[in-house]
Amino acid sequence: QLGVGLALCLRLAQNSARVRRKAEGALAPQRSVQLDQDGRHWEAFVSRIGPPSSKNVDASAASAWRCGAGKLRVVCHEASSITSMALRGESLCFGTSCGRIRVVDLRSGAKVGEYFVGSHVPSPISLLHFDEGGELLVAGDLRGRLHAWKSKFPGSWGYRTHPDISFIDGGCASCAHSAAVTGLILSGDMMISSSCDGSVSFWSLKDPDVDSVDVIHPSSSTRFLGVPLCLCAAAQGSQGVFVGFKDGSVRKVVMIDGKCADSMSLPPSESGAVTALAFQSETLIVGFEDGQVKILRQGRDALICKPFHSSNVQDLRMLSDDLFLSSASDGRVAVWSMRSGSPLWGFRGLSSLEDLDPQDQADQSRARSFCLATDSTKLLCSLVINPVTPANTIFINDWRQSRSPFDEVAPACEAILCMDFDDDETHA
Repeated sequence: QLGVGLALCLRLAQNSARVRRKAEGALAPQRSVQLDQDGRHWEAFVSRIGPPSSKNVDASAASAWRCGAGKLRVVCHEASSITSMALRGESLCFGTSCGRIRVVDLRSGAKVGEYFVGSHVPSPISLLHFDEGGELLVAGDLRGRLHAWKSKFPGSWGYRTHPDISFIDGGCASCAHSAAVTGLILSGDMMISSSCDGSVSFWSLKDPDVDSVDVIHPSSSTRFLGVPLCLCAAAQGSQGVFVGFKDGSVRKVVMIDGKCADSMSLPPSESGAVTALAFQSETLIVGFEDGQVKILRQGRDALICKPFHSSNVQDLRMLSDDLFLSSASDGRVAVWSMRSGSPLWGFRGLSSLEDLDPQDQADQSRARSFCLATDSTKLLCSLVINPVTPANTIFINDWRQSRSPFDEVAPACEAILCMDFDDDETHA
């Protein structure tokens, strides 16, 4: 009798849960998004922040960047989580969580190539960069590996399962670092990488000749007690970098006569870890894990930018002498005035992190972040579609019914948005 009573209680609890889910579904707001051929919704929650873009602007790309007067379009979709991007002309390369690098033509949206390192244990591509000539594409992953492919423009990418060049440190078997790659820069004939194992390595792309080798070893390397989280070049074409650390400090590392020397540029900060850096014309911009952005100019006091991001700054890009771009894991992107330290315009909702409970570890593990790429005339962002949120789980209904009476939601995926700031009317 006790067993029968427990079974009845369990059945009543299940029935009440079904009734509650049906009620939540019935009270859910009506969705105006069109259905696809399978009857599924595709939704994203991205929106613009700031004043509306003015139509009365001059034809220069700089003016369009300042007021956000660009043309927005969707380039392509991707089922895997996009983890990194690199842009060269009309070819966009993006790394994925499954360890593959896909190449997409921005004009047609067609996939024109795919690179990956054959392995039964793929590792997400954390960083992607082109060299200055656009002839070499370098990828770093979470296992500490660095590989390069010789890119062929335009359109002759193909599908290759083996890299043209591998970067290997003598102390690491088949890896450049013993832990995840956290920073990667290609400056002139030098490549600089960092890892959360504390190492910063300099790799020569000129000697030996890149065209005749398939393995390159570091020219110089140094190891810190702290954890490097990001890099940026100290000057165009130089052999020096700024390194941001987990303790909130920034150090400048240069290679002189084959040896590394470093100096302190910013002492440890109360804002937490330094997660992004950008440098141009004696101006260093620093992004922190709490969302703060700070501008450091030589001979001047530091300028703390107005609050905008609520979580760690993922990326900083210089756009001009007075404009820079930031992105953070809160799903926001902003174009800033360097003179005033104020955001001019931006986007929100690019990531699913905003809609999740920060205290719920299960939600955080399912959340997708986003990344971006830019050049002088384009801004590209990955966008999470159908993020894992409570709004997308209320339509679960009785499994015994062949078709739910409520609208179904398509599985989560990602899209790539492109905002064009040039005068090309072909994308209008």
